[in-house]
Amino acid sequence: MRKITLFILFVLSLASFTIIQTIQNDKELIIGTWIPEGCLECKLVFTTNGKLYDYYQGSIDNTYNYSISESTASNGVTFSYLKTVNINDPKDTNEYDINGLNDTVMYLDYLGDRSTNLLKYTRQQ
Repeated sequence: MRKITLFILFVLSLASFTIIQTIQNDKELIIGTWIPEGCLECKLVFTTNGKLYDYYQGSIDNTYNYSISESTASNGVTFSYLKTVNINDPKDTNEYDINGLNDTVMYLDYLGDRSTNLLKYTRQQ
């Protein structure tokens, strides 16, 4: 019985470490400048201090605080989420499912009431 308990604790510790590591990876990978598909005059700049600057035609259009969180489904699949809150209008809050994020591309799926397709962003070099 003791071996089973130790094994379960080990698995839970490993799962917790994996979730924390995934969140940390997303927080590191999202830092930088992202260009949305279909709008060369738009860009999002994520900073290390939790700020998101939304640019349009070279000027800051809005500034947001952002956070990344995760949840794990009962089947063990982990989902990452991005939440943005406009610093000038806290009612302007948006949540996205991070469907993909790596060094070159980011896919966000808006979780609000408006109908949008999956949003694709390319990292600006």
